Amino acid sequence: MRISFSNYKIKSNKVQRHIRILHISDLHDAALGEKNIRQILDQKADICLATGDMIDLYKKLPQEEFLKLCQVLKIPILYSFGNHELYLKKHDPKKFSEYVEKLKENGVIILDNAKYETSDIDFFGLTFKDENYFKWFNSKKENATNEEITNILGKPHFDKLTILLAHNPFFFPEYEKWGADIVFSGHVHGGIVILPHIGGLLSPERKFFPRYYSGKYEINFAQMYVSRGIGQSKLKIRINNKPHIIVADINKY
Repeated sequence: MRISFSNYKIKSNKVQRHIRILHISDLHDAALGEKNIRQILDQKADICLATGDMIDLYKKLPQEEFLKLCQVLKIPILYSFGNHELYLKKHDPKKFSEYVEKLKENGVIILDNAKYETSDIDFFGLTFKDENYFKWFNSKKENATNEEITNILGKPHFDKLTILLAHNPFFFPEYEKWGADIVFSGHVHGGIVILPHIGGLLSPERKFFPRYYSGKYEINFAQMYVSRGIGQSKLKIRINNKPHIIVADINKY
């Protein structure tokens, strides 16, 4: 496995310094290997944002690959949950608690509907409801709304840069209404197959040509960066779709 890195430059009048963000999503307990770990360390990031599905519900616990990376990164790691963590929490709370404790022992900061503050940036981690994800035997999916997000996370401080970690990118319009300046997301695995000049083929909702599948998106002044992820889950296919990590440099205007 060889990981592709996408680099983005972000300007904001809300920050007073440069910060380099390493964004990882959808590891699914894939073994990174020494070469990829070396490349990750070579990015010299200031903070790591992990936006869910670091584990895989179709594999047995313990799952250690993300923990191995945490042990060598030596920078703050903020972790928000995806649908695979949500499934484990719902169906095996004890194993979920044990997993979370291991993360905390390795210095990982859990953002389970929570906020991490710095002097000029607020990082929020949004954990979705089970109903916000597609299920094979229940095609009904509830949308996350601006009002719900406000009830869960509160209102952002508009004098600080607001960064939202949200596994599911399909609610980007609601994130923008809530007040997110920057969103980091994943979940879509790049659409499984990326067709030249067209884009990702299939979403986890089993819909063709998902709107948000990889890279940068904008609504008004809000920006969203979607990782194609690293590992694979039940559907072990990637065509024209390399494993992916995002590196974002945020600088003052």
